[in-house]
Amino acid sequence: TLLLWHTVFMALVMVVVARGVRSGLERAVSILMPALFVLLLMVVGYAMTTGHFGQAAAFLFQPDFSKLTTSGVLVALGHAFFTLSLGMAVMMAYGSYLPKKISIAKTSITVSVIDTGVALLAGLAIFANGLEPGAGPGLIFQTLPLAFGQMPMGTLFGTLFFVLLIFAAWTSGISLLEPIVEWLEEQKGMNRTIS
Repeated sequence: TLLLWHTVFMALVMVVVARGVRSGLERAVSILMPALFVLLLMVVGYAMTTGHFGQAAAFLFQPDFSKLTTSGVLVALGHAFFTLSLGMAVMMAYGSYLPKKISIAKTSITVSVIDTGVALLAGLAIFANGLEPGAGPGLIFQTLPLAFGQMPMGTLFGTLFFVLLIFAAWTSGISLLEPIVEWLEEQKGMNRTIS
């Protein structure tokens, strides 16, 4: 079953990459990522109606330096370096599609601010709904369904969330395959569809 769904997923990734970034990925991302953001805002809005929102804000914005340990810093650094190394080739590939008039510095700052804002909103949504912050990967598949189950119209929002999460994973898969295909196209002269 896993092999079947992985094959379907990779086939969808290859279809978009074969069509190119502008006609494939750009069109999909311009609709799907704002939809995921709107859904996140709705979950945060719901979290504001629960009694735990103040505790969540305090947890996120009032640091307790007594709990800062060397191992915690090392885990954070490892996560940051992993994320940056994984994203470096992707950002280089997408950066090559930017028009020359676009400021890379302004774009970098904008991306950083938006990324941090979304992470903080997700943190507020998670902690205000009484979810366990250290749940790790289980947070998405075990804890978040419980949170959606407590919300009004939770089944609808939960279904939307997981459908949009699939699309977020799809765009990530496209982002990881694109630099390889672009390199084969530019350096080896291969056709995008064949490579």
